[in-house]
Amino acid sequence: MKIIGWCLSNNIKVGISPDWKGGLNNWIIEIKINNNIHTDPNVYNESVVYDKVLEYYNYYYKPNTNNNG
Repeated sequence: MKIIGWCLSNNIKVGISPDWKGGLNNWIIEIKINNNIHTDPNVYNESVVYDKVLEYYNYYYKPNTNNNG
């Protein structure tokens, strides 16, 4: 939670949305940084989407802090 909290405090938000073009269990990931939205071009299923969200939070947290998680 510390990593996610740091990202949210620094205007970095990672969220998921249904992939309306795909199947029922397909998700897309959107990353919002300072009101700019970036969409991951990949589609994820429900078994891996939350792991990928955490991976993105770690990606933005680690290079911007002296803490490795």
